[in-house]
Amino acid sequence: MLKLEAELKNDYCFTWDSSCLCVFSLRSNGSMSFPGNDKQQVIQARRQFLQRCGIELEELVCANQIHGCQIVRIDTPDKGKGAFDKATAIDSTDALITNQRRIAIGVLTADCLPITLYDPDTKSIGIIHAGWRSTLQRITSLTIERMQQEFKSNPKNLRVFLGPALRCCCYQVKEEFLEIFPEQTSIKNGKLWFDLVAANVSQLVSLGVENEHIVDCRLCTSCRKDLFFSYRKEGSTSSRFMSVVMLL
Repeated sequence: MLKLEAELKNDYCFTWDSSCLCVFSLRSNGSMSFPGNDKQQVIQARRQFLQRCGIELEELVCANQIHGCQIVRIDTPDKGKGAFDKATAIDSTDALITNQRRIAIGVLTADCLPITLYDPDTKSIGIIHAGWRSTLQRITSLTIERMQQEFKSNPKNLRVFLGPALRCCCYQVKEEFLEIFPEQTSIKNGKLWFDLVAANVSQLVSLGVENEHIVDCRLCTSCRKDLFFSYRKEGSTSSRFMSVVMLL
């Protein structure tokens, strides 16, 4: 694992410095997604998890994710959107960015890759829900480009945290991946395996993000079903865990 000015505070809390906090929930924290679950139980699970990390639920902003490439800038009036109800979440969006303090932007995953971006110079952040479809649409590159436009971020200054996701050890795919992700698809024992993390790291590096500024938690959601929800292991009944980043 690569680190720079970084400290793993516990099993689900990461900070680059005193200005930025990244957290991800565990299975033991409960389901963080509303569909298929009791709404009040989800609200309670979210509140308890976030408060343990020093975040209030009222500060959270979530999106209705669609495996697309839309990026939305979040400002103070958006606080609380998607925190208490799926209906109020930012619509049809898979990446959020902000430069406002005390706004926790979050994504929900159960195998897709949560990516958090932090610019210590401009004090701005982003969070990405990167499945293979969004990765194919270059959502990571587009989010960095949007941070350049909105906040004048320099990719060389960005710090990146890669959260728990389905890793190449468990990500078996079909032949089409040899065409759409030729460099990140490998053959082992006659089967094809996709490296979602490598595909997104490639986008990061191609835009100028320094390798030493990328921290990977190296946790596979399928291998560690005891810690995380995994759609690949559990199917359509799988719940979601939450990844959040906030400027303090």
